[in-house]
Amino acid sequence: MARHSLITDPNIHEPKDISTAAVKTVYKANGAGTGLWEPLRHMVGGRLGTGGPSTSEGMWFQMAIPIRSKLSDIRFNRKVSDSTATATITVSRNGTTIATGTINNTVGPGGGGTNNTVTISIPADTIFEVNDEFKIHITYASLTINASFGCYFQEV
Repeated sequence: MARHSLITDPNIHEPKDISTAAVKTVYKANGAGTGLWEPLRHMVGGRLGTGGPSTSEGMWFQMAIPIRSKLSDIRFNRKVSDSTATATITVSRNGTTIATGTINNTVGPGGGGTNNTVTISIPADTIFEVNDEFKIHITYASLTINASFGCYFQEV
């Protein structure tokens, strides 16, 4: 009998339990010769930044959804370099607001801004259809802002 540790490609068989794996799941190896079946997720992330005069229009990230999917939450990190301010975050689907949140900035010792992180939860029943418009809009009242975000779409 061949030792599995000695089998090389192309003779390696499919991952364990593939016959019972749920549809739209992927095998995630843990590096120790085993792993788990997990839902297929697609990461979307970016950085929004500006300098100069404040604007009521703020910044936004917008995309058309390529797959039918759910989005559980969005994690934001924001730093304002020189002022005490609040950023308002609006998440929408096809122009309709589905979630909102705020990130507060405080001026730290020596006048530097602080990093603040917030997670915005999306309602569990929110489904994005193919070509739906997904938009994150951040409005603020500060001179300099850097906001990064990350979120995962889970195919349904």
